[in-house]
Amino acid sequence: MVAAFQGGLKVDVSDVMPSDAYVRQIGEARPLHAACKKLGAKDPASIASALEFVLEGLHLWRKLNKDMKAGQTSYRG
Repeated sequence: MVAAFQGGLKVDVSDVMPSDAYVRQIGEARPLHAACKKLGAKDPASIASALEFVLEGLHLWRKLNKDMKAGQTSYRG
């Protein structure tokens, strides 16, 4: 999963971003989809929640960088 971010993947999250936008952003990033599925996420809203959970966990374990500005957070490698 971290390799995808090291390869240039960047994911933006926001309180006002629609759940479908989360799903579109991670596109073909299978490890992220697998992590969300393992958490029981199936619909766009639960995928968005699971994705934020996974991203924040990776940031707290210092695997991803996190930038915050104007109500939006970006996670990157």
